[in-house]
Amino acid sequence: MRDTRTEPAGRGPAPSSAGDLDDAVLLDRLRRGDGAAWETLWQRHYPWLRSWAASTLRSDEDGEDVASETMLRTLVRFTAHPAPASLRAYLRTAAGNLVVDTVRGRVQRREIAERQAGDARIGGDEASDLLPEERRAVARALREMPDRQRYVLVRLVVDGLTVSEVAEEIAVTPNAASQLAFRARGTLRRLLGSLLAA
Repeated sequence: MRDTRTEPAGRGPAPSSAGDLDDAVLLDRLRRGDGAAWETLWQRHYPWLRSWAASTLRSDEDGEDVASETMLRTLVRFTAHPAPASLRAYLRTAAGNLVVDTVRGRVQRREIAERQAGDARIGGDEASDLLPEERRAVARALREMPDRQRYVLVRLVVDGLTVSEVAEEIAVTPNAASQLAFRARGTLRRLLGSLLAA
């Protein structure tokens, strides 16, 4: 016997699950406050983005940071702005920019560490090896340095603070503090050279 039952009025086929929808539809739902759309987009794009960033940076930890930051910035952006033509391409470009920033940060940290390790070391065990006249020359050179340079140098070398900590104390960027420390070491070397040659 043929089934003559009909669907109640207003009911059509079951809606597709969020996982079956394309990115543009999910982003439209995201703008309307659909939390499931956010989760689906994250699950769809975060794994490949993390893998790509980790491979490019040769660091799982940095790859996770880049992927998470890219996803968060992108999804927040598209809760208020129109969707791009290709979300995947947009994510790849945004992540690429963060990868460049990460590499620049590594280079800057390495340069700062090299400057701290290799330039004009005073204090610690090396200070105890100085002759009395050399100690007097160091003290005099420090007195003759510009106040800001002396402060940064003493806080870094004698007190053992990091560049970031000193930068926060004097209200400048870490890069500016690093440059100031570099100039301070140069000033100290020049003054010491003059005093010890006299």
